[in-house]
Amino acid sequence: MKYGIKRVISIPVEQRGIIDETGCRRYTMTLEQLQALYKQFENFVADCPQQEYNENKSAIIAVYSLIHKHINAELK
Repeated sequence: MKYGIKRVISIPVEQRGIIDETGCRRYTMTLEQLQALYKQFENFVADCPQQEYNENKSAIIAVYSLIHKHINAELK
């Protein structure tokens, strides 16, 4: 397990994901994987010094928003 992250995917790679308008395969994450990602990111941000958080606040909020967007899409 690299960096303490374990990724379990039970569906073969060739059967996962969607094909976008350019013909590239885009892999989708399950709701459980997105929630785990959110929690891991939350823990990462909590470990950052306050100054580093303040310097990167807009990027951090953008990542949170992106994860929320994908979670909401999975809930539909």
